[in-house]
Amino acid sequence: MDIQGGNSGGALVDARGNLVGISYAGIGEDSIGINFFIPIMNALDKLNLKFRKQVEGS
Repeated sequence: MDIQGGNSGGALVDARGNLVGISYAGIGEDSIGINFFIPIMNALDKLNLKFRKQVEGS
């Protein structure tokens, strides 16, 4: 999968349409290079932690 400039944060889905990750960054030019994704479970853990801190007032 190629991340075009400005498209980080987009969904990574499997063949069944399940969300499996979020695009994070790409290194390289055009469609040649390395792309990085955050597994969806890691992203959800971070989101839950941030939300919990806001609710608790930390």
